[in-house]
Parts: sequence; structure tokens; C-alpha cells
Amino acid sequence: MKDERMAKRKHQGLKKELLHRTLELASTKAELKQVRELLEKERETFFPILHKAPYGIAIIDNDGNVTYINPAFYQHHGLYHGGHLYWKRLVS
Repeated sequence: MKDERMAKRKHQGLKKELLHRTLELASTKAELKQVRELLEKERETFFPILHKAPYGIAIIDNDGNVTYINPAFYQHHGLYHGGHLYWKRLVS
């Protein structure tokens, strides 16, 4: 009988913990969705500006990977000629 009551209490405690963590996760997912939406709006605003800028712009992530290069960068560094991109010059 005593073991049964302890098991029920433990079960109730686990249910409460599960509910708490589920609500916490839902809140985190909602926040993540908001952040993604804001990031998308910023991209929609700023990437057209970067694309049309008259000076070369390259965006590089923390791992050193090039994630964006605007047309002026290609032209300034001679990477675009006759409709072809010459990546080797950029990375070698």
C-alpha cells in the first residue's frame, strides 16, 4: 500500500514535470518562429540593398564559408567575365 502511494506520487510528479517541460518547449518554439519571421523580414529588406550596392560586399560565416557575394564584388575582383564566374581566383 505504501509503495503504491509512493509510485502514484512519483507518477504525479513526473506528469507535472512533463507538462512543465512541454509548455516550456511550446514557448521556445513560438519564440523561435518569431525570430525566424523577423530574420526573413530583415533579409527581404537588406539583401536587395546589398545586391544593388555599387561596392563589393562578401558575407562570410563563422566557419569561413562565403555565404553571399554581391555583383559588384565579382566585377571588382575580376571574377565575372563573359557570363562565367571564376571562383578559383577567389579561393586560390
